[in-house]
Amino acid sequence: MSAISLYLHQVVHGERNRLSAEGKGRIYIKILGGRGEIRSADSVVLAGSQASFHLFSREPMSKEQMSNRLKAAGLVAGWARMQKQDRPVYLPYLIASNIPVSQAVWIFAHPENFPEFALEVFPSRVYRASESWGNVLGYIGEISQQELEEKQDEGYIPGDWIGKLGLERQYEARLRGTPGYVLIDSFAGGAWKQVKKKVNPVAGESLALTLNSSLQEIAYQYLKNIGKPGTVLIADAQSGAIRAFASYPSFEPGIFTSSGTENERNRVLRDPMRPMIHRASSGLYSPGSVFKLVVAIAALASGKFHPSSSFTCTGSMLIGKREFRCWKSGGHGTISFHQAISQSCDVAFYKMGMALGPETLAKWANILGFGQSTGLDFPFEKKGVIPTEGWKKKTLGEKWFAGDTANLSIGQGFILTTPAQILQFLLILNGGGFSPKLHLTEQTSDKDGKQRLVVPEMVWDAVLTGMEKAVTEGTATRCLSPYFKVWGKTGTAEVAGKAPHSWFAALAQIGEEMFAGVALVEGGGKGSATALPLLCSVFQYIAHQQNLAPPPKIGILLPPMEMESD
Repeated sequence: MSAISLYLHQVVHGERNRLSAEGKGRIYIKILGGRGEIRSADSVVLAGSQASFHLFSREPMSKEQMSNRLKAAGLVAGWARMQKQDRPVYLPYLIASNIPVSQAVWIFAHPENFPEFALEVFPSRVYRASESWGNVLGYIGEISQQELEEKQDEGYIPGDWIGKLGLERQYEARLRGTPGYVLIDSFAGGAWKQVKKKVNPVAGESLALTLNSSLQEIAYQYLKNIGKPGTVLIADAQSGAIRAFASYPSFEPGIFTSSGTENERNRVLRDPMRPMIHRASSGLYSPGSVFKLVVAIAALASGKFHPSSSFTCTGSMLIGKREFRCWKSGGHGTISFHQAISQSCDVAFYKMGMALGPETLAKWANILGFGQSTGLDFPFEKKGVIPTEGWKKKTLGEKWFAGDTANLSIGQGFILTTPAQILQFLLILNGGGFSPKLHLTEQTSDKDGKQRLVVPEMVWDAVLTGMEKAVTEGTATRCLSPYFKVWGKTGTAEVAGKAPHSWFAALAQIGEEMFAGVALVEGGGKGSATALPLLCSVFQYIAHQQNLAPPPKIGILLPPMEMESD
């Protein structure tokens, strides 16, 4: 079937809703216009429309007659489709969609041989994008009964096609356009008489994305080279425009059109790696040590700690009756506030978290955008979980323990976030408490950010200094580059019974522009080992685009320093 559908139903209801009491009726043919194009920021057409030929019956005939005529036209496939529907022939009837051009030309050239057929040309959806775009663009499919009920006032009828996933779903109303129709008089017996009225359809609006086509491809390819599920996000830190939105694995978007096969579709739908899930906004993960940045802000903003505060780490800390260890078994010794961030000292953050308590930690997490939607113009965004004493009691029926606070302080335990929330948080850091809204399309009507957070400037400065030191002398030294400057934070999120998830979140000044970036690799191990070189290779690719650096080789950056971990 075609991706752009033509659907028929009759205005006058009578015997099988076809003929009126006077022996003639009117036939209403609904025509959908071309679906709007989807283009990248650099004007690459990712989804468009192309001419598609559809065959209709003009006259009633038996199945045997229809079979003979279709075979004569070389359209056995159309007849097979009609037989599967197990219903008699009524008019007008869509017999075959997406007829090959060679057959359509032959029927057009010999109308006298097939007077009972009407061949019409309509647009159908075609995707020109690669696998890296599948779970971004999404796809269109036949409308379900539930969707019909939800959209009963929007002009949809059974058999219509509708955006099911990704941007096709998010911007269905814009892309779909306004249907037209043809009103045809019919004689008794069903033969067509004449076109009574025709209203041309209006094509859907084109969608201009903020995504750069080559950056999207390279980010996806780097993820694919690693071979583990994950996501890479890059945004303009000043405007919130997303430049790369890659989630691996994905799928070829064209398989859900007529060019795809049932086997291809089933393979995607049944894939245990869930390629249809976009991990940036629908994936939920413990953020690991990336969340320490939130704890640091809360600690400073509360007034309980100061940029001049220091901590002593001996390698562990007793909380209640349990010993909580630092990732560095020998301890970090006495370190400054900035070093607590740059070296990702667990003990320092246990101390901050225990001093603040779970409610204060949760309050600041919410203030900084966690536990809620970012407002990104993309469907199925998850809100995540910011746990509190009340949440644990209500959800699990259990008491909150001091160990829960310790775990929350280092981004472990019950907390769940999305990579998109981490990206939004980076924009807040870059803006000194103000964040533009993340968006994927230039037509986004609401690009205004949230009200600026009233937080002393020294809070943002202290956290950014710690992130800068992480790159120059801490856990993120593999991202130190002569081509761009980076402020970063690694994260290694433990997962029970599995390899930990690898995180890296960073701001990067490349030339005159500031970018925010997040990389997550499921089961990728230490943040410094997998997510960091992944994201920093993407940063270097951006520098290469600006003629500021040679092309990167994934993972081939500076060698790790001995202190690198987390």
